[in-house]
Amino acid sequence: MRDSLPAIVNGKLSRTLLVAAAIASLPLRSARADTKQECLSSYVEAQRTRRLGKLRAAREAATSCSRVECPDAIRGDCVAWSRELETSVPTVVVSVVAPDGSERADARVLLDGEEIATKLDGRAIEVDPGEHVFRVELEGAPPIEQTIVIRQGEHDRAVRLSARPAPPIPQRQAPEPPPAPAPSTARPVPPIVYVLGALSVAGAATWAGVGFSAIYGSPGVKELDECSPRCRPNDRVIVERELDVAGIAGAFALVTGGAALYFYLTRPSSGVAVVPARGGALVGWNAFF
Repeated sequence: MRDSLPAIVNGKLSRTLLVAAAIASLPLRSARADTKQECLSSYVEAQRTRRLGKLRAAREAATSCSRVECPDAIRGDCVAWSRELETSVPTVVVSVVAPDGSERADARVLLDGEEIATKLDGRAIEVDPGEHVFRVELEGAPPIEQTIVIRQGEHDRAVRLSARPAPPIPQRQAPEPPPAPAPSTARPVPPIVYVLGALSVAGAATWAGVGFSAIYGSPGVKELDECSPRCRPNDRVIVERELDVAGIAGAFALVTGGAALYFYLTRPSSGVAVVPARGGALVGWNAFF
């Protein structure tokens, strides 16, 4: 019993050490598996982005799968791709000319809407090959945009953008006053013409009515001719009175009618002109005879 006890203890201790070693190796195996999976993903991504022309992303993926931890089966391809892409990625050197002709460094540069520089220092900027829209924002000038085709393997290509001066702020101008209207040449009929005309018509109507009664009425001139010399004395007085009234009415009609015609023909030409003025308007009245 005393000889077998140490053997039993040593056996249990050996088994414990083996279990502990196996447990300790589990995280290492898991870490190696994760690294291997990451290397494989980078290997696939390098090929995909390279076919799409995204050389910067392809170079980053190729560099990732070129690590020593990656399997040798893929590491050799990744190292070759990384070296090839290092010379294939094009670069540009952006410069901005201000409206006054001086070069400006305080410019913000965007490539296809993505900011690639906040200040120009003369260094080359990596871009992918293809057509790109460069946009430069410069204080005191409107944004500059220019479309440029960048070729693969092209290095230190100069991209010079010239800023235009900002458009002047339009000033509000006072509206020009409208042209003064031409004076009217109308010749209004004065009221005296209507009054004299009405009196002339009334006189003519009286002349016609009373005159007709004096000639064809009873008694009248024709009746006096037939009864003469046997007419009544009073009839002759009535007829003569009517003839006098008709004569006066006719003369009145001629005078008032002539006066109305005179005032009508000699009426003045008048016009009203409105001239715009500051704070109001000036009204002028002209008359021409």
